[in-house]
Amino acid sequence: MGLLSTAIIGCTHIPSVDDRLANADNLATKSDWHREHIKTSYFEFVSYYKKSSSTALLLTIYIEGDGLAWVTPRQVSMDPTPINPVALKLAINDVNSHVAYLARPCQFTKNKRCNKRYWTNKRFAEEVISSSNDAISTIKKDFGAKQLRLIGYSGGGAVAALVAARRNDVVSLVTVAGNLNHNTWTDFHKISPLTGSLNPNDYRSKLNTIKQLHFVGAQDEVNPPFLTQDFAKGSPNTQVIVRLQQGHACCWENSWAELQRYIK
Repeated sequence: MGLLSTAIIGCTHIPSVDDRLANADNLATKSDWHREHIKTSYFEFVSYYKKSSSTALLLTIYIEGDGLAWVTPRQVSMDPTPINPVALKLAINDVNSHVAYLARPCQFTKNKRCNKRYWTNKRFAEEVISSSNDAISTIKKDFGAKQLRLIGYSGGGAVAALVAARRNDVVSLVTVAGNLNHNTWTDFHKISPLTGSLNPNDYRSKLNTIKQLHFVGAQDEVNPPFLTQDFAKGSPNTQVIVRLQQGHACCWENSWAELQRYIK
């Protein structure tokens, strides 16, 4: 059995995929951002950003969480498009000029590769990470950027870390309620392991060369602080910031302007 993506929900009504897409479009449009579709060799991705007229030396890319992966502890969602796109909300509240957002595979879009395993046990599979890496390269090229800062929310933190470990242009890795060692995460929740997924914890030696900042909520029951603290233990250039009144999802965007002062 799988469980506890960011999106087991207790409500009786689940917005349609079209409504979830419209919600994201509306959030983006209010900030003069637009939606882009990025095709890679394996998946198609949705990205949102506002293209700047100036060339970006440093581009910040936000990576979405697992979305609506499960609708109950035992029922897998038919579509992982997030009801609450936390990473998108953070991205559009970023104070920097060169910022983009990247959804996860099969969120906001469908292709023949979409299968439930890619938002359950294989959510961090090699094909997911390599395709995400390709999509990030496309966005970087569009901005004319030289360096990257990757910011991942929840499961997007794992994607950000795994992508960062295979690139040489990532100067900063930031996670928000990030899942950085899914083996200890599944052990803690007593759920099935993410068989077929890569694990950021296995790439710590490569990540240790990158400046890291990990935000966690003291009230987070999905990804408790000790999991992130264990991952960061002994890693140079790594800081963990615990927010006392913060849970897993709601409402990081409200304090994001304040928290960005920690991001160097």
